[in-house]
Amino acid sequence: SSGLISTFLSPIALLLSLRANQAMNRLMEVRKAWGLMGRSIRSLAGLVATYGVLAVSSPMEEINNPDDKNNDDDKDNTQALEMVATSLLVGRYLAIFGWCMKAAFRRDEDESEIIRAALSKEEAEWLLFGANGIGRPVAILSRLRCLILRLATLSYSSSSSHYEIHTRVEETRKQQMQQHQQHNFMLSPLIHLALEERLYDLEQAFGICNRILMSPIPPTYTRHTSRVLCLFLFLLPLALAGMNNMAPLALLLSVSTTTYVLVGIDEIGLEIEHPFPLLPMQGMALAFQRNVENQFLLVGGMPRVRSK
Repeated sequence: SSGLISTFLSPIALLLSLRANQAMNRLMEVRKAWGLMGRSIRSLAGLVATYGVLAVSSPMEEINNPDDKNNDDDKDNTQALEMVATSLLVGRYLAIFGWCMKAAFRRDEDESEIIRAALSKEEAEWLLFGANGIGRPVAILSRLRCLILRLATLSYSSSSSHYEIHTRVEETRKQQMQQHQQHNFMLSPLIHLALEERLYDLEQAFGICNRILMSPIPPTYTRHTSRVLCLFLFLLPLALAGMNNMAPLALLLSVSTTTYVLVGIDEIGLEIEHPFPLLPMQGMALAFQRNVENQFLLVGGMPRVRSK
């Protein structure tokens, strides 16, 4: 009887351990993906707020200076305002990305009210109805890439006009501004590359979550483990009853303890096999939104460094 118990117990323990380890790895992989997503969203928001909003504030102040106006100022002001508006739209999409990810991987949830509250009517209608076929997180990533391209285009096309504005304000710094024009765009190629890298990290996080969702642990493995476990627990009292004339109370305690431990391990594996209901996505999506808001507020509230 003891040999029979050992024969059954070893493969059962192996099956339960393998499944629990695999399920735990899936849970940790999804958690790391959401951590990567949070860092990328915060970094993207900071870069866009700095180079898309703060970088144009000084030229806009000079454009709006009544002592230094000419016919090109309105055009420059329009370009600067468009750059700021595009940067703010990027921030809005970043703020709702976590909510859209939450709804995409929890099928019974709807984020349409959040989308309508954060975006303009045209943008919200496009995201809600025009991008249903590909998924809203993928649509947001595509939209962010287009907006980043727009920021880069505006920055490169307006660098010469901003240079002219600065030289009109400070003729004595003409040589320095020429170096600035040659080496420091508002959105330099390095910053553009950094934005694309953060966007790639968001795509990677979405890809990891999608892979986990679409490739569950094989159900045959789960069913076979449960069947073998049930068979073992059914035969366990019979095997123990023939060993050393165990007292009924001792037999009951032994079977109950063994059942509690093995069934508990099996239940843990079943529960963490599907990680998305377990993660605190509500709190994480809210944290992502607040991180975006804080990045823009911090950059906007920083004191300006002015030359004496």
